[in-house]
Amino acid sequence: YCAKMGVEYIGHEGVPLLGCIDTSVELLRIAVKKPDWLLFPISGAPLTTVMKDAGRLELQKSGIKLCNTVSAVDHIFIKATGADSENWHVLRHFPAPWETEYAGMAAVNEAAKKYRGWEPAETGELYVAGWLGAAVVIEGIRLAVEKVDLNNLTGHAVRDGMASIKGWETGILPPITLSDDKPWFIDFVGMYQVQQAKAVPISGWIEAVPPQELGSLIIKK
Repeated sequence: YCAKMGVEYIGHEGVPLLGCIDTSVELLRIAVKKPDWLLFPISGAPLTTVMKDAGRLELQKSGIKLCNTVSAVDHIFIKATGADSENWHVLRHFPAPWETEYAGMAAVNEAAKKYRGWEPAETGELYVAGWLGAAVVIEGIRLAVEKVDLNNLTGHAVRDGMASIKGWETGILPPITLSDDKPWFIDFVGMYQVQQAKAVPISGWIEAVPPQELGSLIIKK
């Protein structure tokens, strides 16, 4: 797939999930190949170690761009890694709580304030993901009840209800559609970059194509 996109794939390294206390060897082994980008599909403690080590090794000063691919570089990681997080990129599948230009974000922040006592600046970006996931399930239940009545509600009915969600507006993401062939609701990704200790969007939403149709990306403004 990289070849189709005109990108040269130069290799990968693996780090432990548990007890990951140093990634210098792995980072240097890949950095010596002079990549333009390093993509990190990891989160949790290993990502913290990688971010600190990449900063200590000054990989960005050598011209390498660093990007997390699983929405993980949020304010918690930024706080833990300090200046080492600056200029990191992160592919995020949902906006941050302080992106209040999204109409639906008001409900998310209201819930965070009510149940956690958090202001938008304190609320983790992954809280938005959890809220969206719960909202999709509830919408599936609502559609199921509408179709079969509450007394006949079953797991199968809920599953069918979720598969019938079409063009549903959350006010946070572009319209959500699920089906028998597409049982996921995350269809978009946005590029963010840490600037002055805050991950900010630097692209519009990018629509992912189905796995069987890889080869083109549609940029959503």
